[in-house]
This record gives sequence, C-alpha cells and structure tokens, in this order.
Amino acid sequence: MRPLLWFTLAATLPSLPVDAAVTFSQEIARLFQDRCQVCHHDGGLGPFPLLSYSDAASHLRAIKPAVMSRRMPDGASMRMDTGCCTPETFEGVRRLTQEEIDTIVGWVDAGAPEGNPADLPPPLTFIDGVWKGGDPEFTFPNAPDGFTVPANLGRDVFRRFPLRTDFPDDRYITTFEALPGSGDESQEHLNRTVHHVTLFIDPDCKSLEQEAEFAASNPVVKGPGFEGEFTYPTALVGMWFPGTAPLQLQPGAGIKVPRGACFVMEVHYATYHQEPVVDHSLVGLQFSHVPVQRERLAVLVKNEQFVIPAGDPRYRVDANLILPQDAILYSVTPHMHQLGTDFFIEARLPDGGRICLGDVEWDFRHQGTYIFREPLSLPAGANVAVTCVYDNSADNPWQIDQPPKDVPFGKFSDKEMCQLTLGLTYQTK
Repeated sequence: MRPLLWFTLAATLPSLPVDAAVTFSQEIARLFQDRCQVCHHDGGLGPFPLLSYSDAASHLRAIKPAVMSRRMPDGASMRMDTGCCTPETFEGVRRLTQEEIDTIVGWVDAGAPEGNPADLPPPLTFIDGVWKGGDPEFTFPNAPDGFTVPANLGRDVFRRFPLRTDFPDDRYITTFEALPGSGDESQEHLNRTVHHVTLFIDPDCKSLEQEAEFAASNPVVKGPGFEGEFTYPTALVGMWFPGTAPLQLQPGAGIKVPRGACFVMEVHYATYHQEPVVDHSLVGLQFSHVPVQRERLAVLVKNEQFVIPAGDPRYRVDANLILPQDAILYSVTPHMHQLGTDFFIEARLPDGGRICLGDVEWDFRHQGTYIFREPLSLPAGANVAVTCVYDNSADNPWQIDQPPKDVPFGKFSDKEMCQLTLGLTYQTK
C-alpha cells in the first residue's frame, strides 16, 4: 500500500519542448498508444483507428480540435495538471496533460511529419469481447432479450437494469468486469454504442418497483430497465469503461451481496446511430470462496443541506467525513448533476498533513470511478473533505432553467447533489 504522502508519480511519457521536432514515429505513436488506441483500433469504441501514420494523417482535421477542447480522449474528467494527480495515479485514466495536447497540436501544425518508420514502437494488440480478468463464475445480461438502443434520439441514455439474485446465502464479490454488446455480433461495432457500465447492489430490490413504475409512465424510450436517480439505498460495486482493467479486490477483501438482493446494471448508451441497435451487454463476477477478512465498503461523503442561489456562477458546497478507523482507500466516485463544474477531494490528516485525492473538471455525461493503482493507507481521524462547485448562472450551457432559479439538494437531475463514494476497507486491530 502507498504510504501517506502527496502524489508525486511522474508520467511515463518523456518531457518535450513544444518546439521540438516531433514526429509520428517517435512521439505521436507512443502518445496514441498510451492515450488513444484503447478505443481507436479496428472494432473498438472509437469511430476510426489510430494505429498507423496513414490512420492519423487521414483524420488530422478531427484530431486537433478534439484534443484542444479536451473532448478526446473520451475518458473521465480528472485534471492532470494541478499537482494533484498524474496519468499514473489511477487505473485506466487516459486524459491528456497540457504538455501532451501541445505536443499533438504542434505536430499537426507542423504538417504532421511522419519521421522514420524504424523508430515506431512495437504495435499493441487489442482483443475485444473476452474477459480480461479470467472467466467469471456468474454472468448476467442487461435484459434476457437485450435492450433496443434508439437511433438519433438527440441525447444519451442512462438505462438501469435490475436483476433479483437467488443466492442461498450472502456472497462477497472479488472481481467485476463488463463486456459491451455481447451476444449480437451481427450488429457491427455495437460496442461503440456503450460508453460505460456501472454495477450497483440494491439490498431491498426497490429497483424492481422503480422499473415497473417507469414502464407505467409511458416513457419515450420503451423496453426493460428504467431511467432516473435512485431514491433508496444502494451500494456501488464499480464502473467499467473501455480500456479499464477489471475490478479485482485484494486477497481477503470482498463486496457483500446480501441474500435476496438485486443487482442493478446501469449502461450509458450513445444514440447517434442511423438505425436502432440491440445491446446484450454482460456483467461478469467472481466470488470469494474463503472467509472474507475485510468487507469492501461503499462509504458516502455527502452534504444534503444546501440551496444553490440563482445566478451564482461559483457556488461552493462542502462535505466531510471523519474516518472512525484506520482504512485502506481503493477508489473514489464523485457525483453531482448538471450545474456542477468542479469536484475537489482531499484527505486532511490528524498530524496536519494533507493528501490530494482528486481534482475533477466535472462533466455530468462522463462520470467515473477512479481506482488507485496503489491503494492508500489513511489513519483513523483523517477527514475526507469534499468541495463541490456549481455554476447556476444563465451563462452555464447546461443550465436547465432560464432564467435561473434557486436549486436545492435532490436526487433527480433537475436538483443537485454533492456526494463522494469511497471504496475502502477498515483495518481490524
């Protein structure tokens, strides 16, 4: 486990002056391997590959604005240039640093020189549609007959699919993974429809009632599952994004699935396709078969007592949690709604030290769970402090109300939340 210190991990890519003679064969190919190709390969999530020089040269007009706007890579929105985190702090984070953006833009502006092909790194191999964490012992689809994703809806769809378990006793998850679009390979590049998959545990199966109520409301997008926020307690297992490693817990730790509980699979769908497609995304789980020594918990840091004033462009909400025991922190999952702009996370230690845990440029469309490559040891008495910042002005492009009005806390997306989920285990004495 990582000791208590400020994050100082260095990026794996070499430091480059902006005016260096950058070529595809030397610098750009390595950048694309580290940050882009996990989606941009043949059959991957990206709409075109970026494996070769000819691939890149064919899409220069798209590459430059996409990286300048930080729209690409299409990963979660953890900042990499504020001294808090680096691309190596978390599993699977592909966000570009400003230096990397400048390198790509400078290369495009210089005419995209190829360089010497002999300088290219060895090519990467991508295998889609297989379980990277090994064959799971329990799998289930989003729905028995899949879910029909509408075409050209004009918005993304966040669909939640409940499943009642029939385990004879409590179980403990040790591995979670997802496969997008599995089971209908006749739909070419179906995995491009699936942005991410999230798994929750609903101990009382209230999600089945919510699904029935949603179906009875005559929704625009019909079919199994439901849309909307949970209004009852759930526990987060994890999130899958293209290119992320499976969630694999350390030996002796497990996530409890109470007997009779429901799983809820949430799938974030893009709907830009010209024709409807049928998705059969799968979740795969492995369970502990020895006594679990430490239960992996989903612990909330939240503030539910606030109102964001109409017109305020930088309203701040704070939330705090004092850890009652020594803990090992594995992941953080920030959550706000449409008006959020920034989400800061810090551990304030009893001895006065501080650890930056996250600095998020909030994007409601691209939420994520950030899994530390090296879990953090935090002592009893540490204060996990969260700061949420909101823009409730008329200039916010995600503003729901014109003119703006006061927005209170609420679990539906026309209200706001300030909540952090900690994936941790408490240390037993």
